[in-house]
Amino acid sequence: MLDLVEGADLVAYCGGTTLTEIYQLDGKIFDIDVARRAGRPYVFLQQSAGPFVKQSNRDSLGRQFRESALVVLRDERSKTHVEDLGVPQGRCIVLPDTAFALASPEHLHASKTDGSQDIRLAISVREWKHFGERDPEEGMRIYIEALRQTVSVLVREQGAHVTFVSTCQGRPEYWTDDSKMALKIYAGLEEDVRRGVTVDRAFRTTQELLEFLSTFDAMVSTRLHGAILAVDAGVPTLAIAYEYKTHEVWSQLGLQRYVLDIEDLDPSHLVEATVSLLQDRAKVRTILQREVPVMAEGALSAASAIRSVLNH
Repeated sequence: MLDLVEGADLVAYCGGTTLTEIYQLDGKIFDIDVARRAGRPYVFLQQSAGPFVKQSNRDSLGRQFRESALVVLRDERSKTHVEDLGVPQGRCIVLPDTAFALASPEHLHASKTDGSQDIRLAISVREWKHFGERDPEEGMRIYIEALRQTVSVLVREQGAHVTFVSTCQGRPEYWTDDSKMALKIYAGLEEDVRRGVTVDRAFRTTQELLEFLSTFDAMVSTRLHGAILAVDAGVPTLAIAYEYKTHEVWSQLGLQRYVLDIEDLDPSHLVEATVSLLQDRAKVRTILQREVPVMAEGALSAASAIRSVLNH
């Protein structure tokens, strides 16, 4: 690692949401510090960050952010958290999540009918342990029950076919497998409902997953990048937010009414919101056709922003 860093023209720390105190930060702080101590220019690519409460994190990350060439964040709330560490305002910019760069004009503008044909719904689920004031076990019990009720209503009352699919599955060496949670939900469904449900456990490359998601009429996604890939393919998506990042990104798309909090999820609300999304899907596709290309262009502009600061 040291040889690679020392020989690099630029070191980029890539996001998601790795820099938040829900997770252990010591290893990540160390990785960033390798580049800083080696004197190599480094940048933070699109990510959500903070809030930072622990003084040790504030000291370490504050120094790392301040000495970076550029901090690219994907939402204004994260920008506030980083600037609260004493990082100059000009050092931080907000750009859309990198996954929007994968947007497919072909799928965004594909003609789809919303007639009486069977509805194909994709669902992404995950394990989660942070439910605010709710006990984690109770939070997961409600989450699972909400999904079971939603699937049951859609299969029985709307003739839908539901497929559980995720960005995090099909790789035994990966740290988690969301299809295990999908199987747990599936096992608790009534037999007549299970006939309309598939648990997909395959690994797909990013492009293959985008193509697969494009075949659905709508998606309910807990994984943010699963949700972004779906809208990249023009698929109306209801997001279940387990961190603030989802609210921020869906607001950027103008889809804030199509996001629910996992912390206070209620089975009847999830059923109602999913049915509403299906009813509104033609209108939502119009929004996606307008907004996703803008987000894609913004995501790609990170390259010129980095080039600009490095050339100074």
